[in-house]
This record gives sequence, structure tokens and C-alpha cells, in this order.
Amino acid sequence: MNFSSEVSLPNRVLYALAEENRGATSAWRVRILCVRDALEHKSAIPAESNTKQLIKRMVAGKQLGPIEGLKEVYQVIVPYASLCPVSAEVVAQEANPRAAISHLTAFVHHSVSYELPDTLHLTIAPASTFLPAGTTPEDWLDATLPRPRKPSSILGREVQWSSTKDEWDFGFEIGMHEGLPIYTTDLERTLLEGLRSPNYCGGFKHVLECWVRSLDEIEIGKIVTYANKFSQNILKQRIGFVLETLGVKHQEFDEWATKAVRGSSAVLVAGEPFCSEFSERWKISLNCPSSELSILENRD
Repeated sequence: MNFSSEVSLPNRVLYALAEENRGATSAWRVRILCVRDALEHKSAIPAESNTKQLIKRMVAGKQLGPIEGLKEVYQVIVPYASLCPVSAEVVAQEANPRAAISHLTAFVHHSVSYELPDTLHLTIAPASTFLPAGTTPEDWLDATLPRPRKPSSILGREVQWSSTKDEWDFGFEIGMHEGLPIYTTDLERTLLEGLRSPNYCGGFKHVLECWVRSLDEIEIGKIVTYANKFSQNILKQRIGFVLETLGVKHQEFDEWATKAVRGSSAVLVAGEPFCSEFSERWKISLNCPSSELSILENRD
């Protein structure tokens, strides 16, 4: 933190939070800041019980304030913090460092959706995926990663939680949200999640609009790689149909199409009933209004 030891520890912690423009923090982050402070000043690493007492002092001194419904997560309430937005996305990272914004929330983050969703969508990534945002491996040499929490709401916003399998540990990245690092599904994975769970992404029409808006930005090779890792033929059928309708070609599409199987579950829109209209090449029921498919055909 590079502050004189003559400054009290609570103030040194606040200065460190101010340097990162953090309007919210957590018990585990305060602990890390205290350990970093001890190493910087060549003093003994404080016991975890000391950190808990420090937090109690800071709450009593109205430097930190609890956030309703979230254990061990705090709002910074000293003057500088009034300039730092406290968003549900950032608070979620403090409550659950393995939470990555996903689905409709990620579409908004990637600026391909113009929605203002009330619900915050989060996916819990496998433990091996990443360290808590704003920390380093050295911070956790002698510490235990915080237990992931799944609050039903954060700062008044409903939270929709998803999880993912260990073998689907891909497509996560770190971005910036209101000046702070935050984990999110990358654009390519977010688009695939739209085809897998359109009801979490603003509906199928909105998903198609996001595919169209993303077309000049996405890496088609990454889309193909992710689809192969998901190893779900129906997802490949949906991707192939959408991208080819958009005029995109790839060498693997022919192989995907030859393995496509027609059936009652082979539908373009997940969760919607089968209909008789289908794509001959992709063996998939086009179970959505033609007006929605026209979004792909008339993208110019």
C-alpha cells in the first residue's frame, strides 16, 4: 500500500481501497490488504481474528457499512467512495469471486444488447478457472479461497444463477466494469449460451439480434472450438443454421451437418414446441416466427 506505518491500519486499508476506486469490499479482500500491508512494513502477518476485529472497528467507525442480505460484504462509506459507483455486478464479485456475469447481463457488458435488465445473470465457474478479481496467486499462498455464496438478490436486483461443468471450463475472461476488473463470459460463449438458454438472454428474437450485431467482432474459429467442447450436436445444428443464414462459412460445417439428426428435440429455439417447418440441411425444426428468422436474412 506504500503508506507510512504512522497512519492507522484502518486508514491504510481505506487508502488501498481508494487507490482501486472500490466502493464495496469484502472480508476476504480486507484480509488480503492487511497481509499485503504487513509484508510491506516487514511486520508479522496478522491473525485472521485480528482482521475480523479490524472490520468490526471500521464498521463501528462508519468507514464500512454492511450490505443488506450479504454476509461479510461491505459498502465503503467514507467520502471518496461517494464518487465510486457500487453496482450489483461488482458486489457480486465480492460475495462470490467465482461468479462471472453471463447471459443477458454479459450481452449488455459486451455492448451488443441495449436492454436494461432488472435481473443479474451470473454463472459460477469451476474453481480452477480464476482467482478472485484484483488478486494475485501470491495473495493466496497461505489463504483459503472464500466460500462461494449464491444470494437471491444483490442491491435490490434479482440474481439468476447458473453453473457449468468442469469440462466446460472455457470462454471466461476478465473485463472492466465501472473501472474495476470483473469476470464475464466472453462474447463467443455468451452467443452460444443465447442459443442454449434464450429465456435467460432476453428471448430468441433478442439473441438473433445480438448475433447480427456481433458478426463483425466474433472469432468464428473460437465459436467452432467452443461448440466442439460443448459436444452437443443440437447446439452445432443451431450454430450452423444461424451462421450459414448470416452468410458465414467454415470447413467444419459440412461435417456437423452430416451428423445432424432430425427428431422431436431437434429444435432451433430451446424450450419451445417442435413445428413441422425445418431446415433440410441442418435437420432442425424452425420453431419460431418467420419474422424472427428474417432478422438473419435481412441483417443489412
